[in-house]
Amino acid sequence: ERLKREYHSIRQTSTETSTEFMQRFLRLAGFLGTAAATEEEQAKNFQWGLRRSTLNHLMCISYTDVAQVANAARNYEILHE
Repeated sequence: ERLKREYHSIRQTSTETSTEFMQRFLRLAGFLGTAAATEEEQAKNFQWGLRRSTLNHLMCISYTDVAQVANAARNYEILHE
């Protein structure tokens, strides 16, 4: 139950890159197994957990898995470093 709550409220910290956040997110999703839902739902949850500036850039796009969101987020970070 605690892991489920953490999974649904997980957020990227101000010091974390999107890659580091993805690793933390996937580790938590791995612990939850099927309770972490489909790949698309995981992608959406990961996307909403991103830092606000990154999220605003990616909001209008629909992704099918966490890797796609992470790639887009990383590209955004590289462009805006």
